[in-house]
Amino acid sequence: MNMEERRREEERLNDGEKWKMKVCIVKLKDEDE
Repeated sequence: MNMEERRREEERLNDGEKWKMKVCIVKLKDEDE
């Protein structure tokens, strides 16, 4: 795998992590109410 592909893959994973965090935060907010 070359550098460009690896960088893109890492960015995609980072987006996935951010999305998961967002979902977790929303779930926590829902439970608080």
